[in-house]
Formats: sequence, structure tokens, C-alpha cells
Amino acid sequence: MTTFLTQATAALCLLVASLSHAASPAPKPVKPGPVWSLSSQCSAAKGIAVEVSLDGKAVYKTSISICRGLREDTHLQPAQDKLAFSLKDGGRSILGEPAGEPVEGNIWEAGETADNLIFGVSFATNGNVPLNALHVVYPDKQSRSELGQGLAITTYPVLAETPPRQGKDAQPPSTKR
Repeated sequence: MTTFLTQATAALCLLVASLSHAASPAPKPVKPGPVWSLSSQCSAAKGIAVEVSLDGKAVYKTSISICRGLREDTHLQPAQDKLAFSLKDGGRSILGEPAGEPVEGNIWEAGETADNLIFGVSFATNGNVPLNALHVVYPDKQSRSELGQGLAITTYPVLAETPPRQGKDAQPPSTKR
């Protein structure tokens, strides 16, 4: 009887495994053609402003360049690997860290499509990453993602006559008015 149950259990497991494998969709093929990418290596680069806000106040702002080109050419000369910045709110905890401890923010290219660019956005403190999200960047209109805990990221096109700054040269917004 034990042998029969063992064989029946093994057969059932094989059946379930084969059915679940057969039911999983095949990966979608990558469409050929131009895509948006984080790069300044094209003749028609577009400027995009990137703004991170905490409780409605801008705490980081920069401009980057994006280009539209063939997928196989998009990563040959990227503008930068990631945008990195630090947040600190002396009066309270932002993501569970002790009040006043800095929170490291990172933004990077996580994906590209024919219509938009996808940013990965993460915030880390004490070696932990309590917040990791995606944000869709549209080349011709504003996009805003509420990240939680009072944090948000907004991207929007900048005027052509304003030369985009790259991430390494970016500065936090001035607090003077």
C-alpha cells in the first residue's frame, strides 16, 4: 500500500508540474525598432527634469538626456549609470531610520519601450532597501509616482534651450527664495 501511495503521489506531482509548465505563457519576443533610453549620445536628445519631493517640497532635482534609437544601440554609451542623492529630514524618520539619519536615493534605467522609459527608484538606509519602485518617464508629458511615506518622483520635459545636466553634476534644489 505504501508503494502504491508513493507512486501515486509521484505521478500526481509530475502531472501538476507538467501542467503548470504548459500553462505558463511563453516570453514575449522583443519588438524590433526604436526605443527610449537614458543617453545623450544622439543628435536629437530630449531633456527631462527629474524631481524627488518629500512632503510636497523638492529635495532633489536634476535634468537628464534621453534619446530614441535602436535597442541594440541604446547601451553603447549611456549618459550615466545612475542618479544618486541623499535625503535627510532632521525632525523625523523618513523610512523607519533614526530621525536625522541620511537616506540614500538611487534612480536608474530599468527598462525601455518605443513610447517611454522606465526608471527604477530605490531608497536605502542602514544597508536596507525599504522602498524600491518603478516610474514611467514619458518624453513629451509629465509623470508623477507617489512612492509612499511622503515621497514622490516627478519627471517632465524641459525646454530645448535649457541644456540638460547629467546626474553627476546635479545639485539638490536651493532652499533660498
